Amino acid sequence: MFVSPLLDKETRTARVVAALDNAGGYWRPGSFVTAAIALSEHRADVIVPASAIQNIDGEKAVFVRNKDGFEKRSILPGEQDGQTVEIASGLAPGEIIAVSNTFSLKAELAKPRDED
Repeated sequence: MFVSPLLDKETRTARVVAALDNAGGYWRPGSFVTAAIALSEHRADVIVPASAIQNIDGEKAVFVRNKDGFEKRSILPGEQDGQTVEIASGLAPGEIIAVSNTFSLKAELAKPRDED
């Protein structure tokens, strides 16, 4: 792959020449695309969207699906890229978590519970 060190002043674009698998014929010569280029790679067993993590009582937590709904689980976050966060401990691969509307689950924890 070649990435030009020069940017166009007006469009702020750079020329990139890359080899792509085009067995399906989707790419045409000279096509313009918007792309994200990974500069490095980091292997992680468990990653979650950053929006799934809540700060509860000073610790990071996610809400894990159980037979009754969701339960709070403390986690230790690892590396992050802005959109996703590696989970270093507290969550196993394959566990189902809430990834949106987690603030409402956090609010449920703050409600007083009726004792039977």
